[in-house]
Amino acid sequence: MIEEAEEFTEEEVQGAVERSEEGWKRERKVILWKERIYIPDLATLHEEIVTRHHDSELAGHPGYTKTHELITRNYWWPTITNGHLLFVMGALIL
Repeated sequence: MIEEAEEFTEEEVQGAVERSEEGWKRERKVILWKERIYIPDLATLHEEIVTRHHDSELAGHPGYTKTHELITRNYWWPTITNGHLLFVMGALIL
């Protein structure tokens, strides 16, 4: 998944990392924003992350609020607003 994310990283994000803008940094191949893994705007990656957190045996189908909390502990992408996450979860459930 890291290789796929790296391939689709937007130029603006790459520039922010290169200029060491506040909140952005790279650790090996992983780009971090405020200590959370940056995920590019790629629906397949968003769906994979949501599925792993919502359908995990350990999480036990935690529902929207808990899923959002679990995801945002470690990941960030620009459209990770509540509405977007609900849309992704709804599309996966249908």
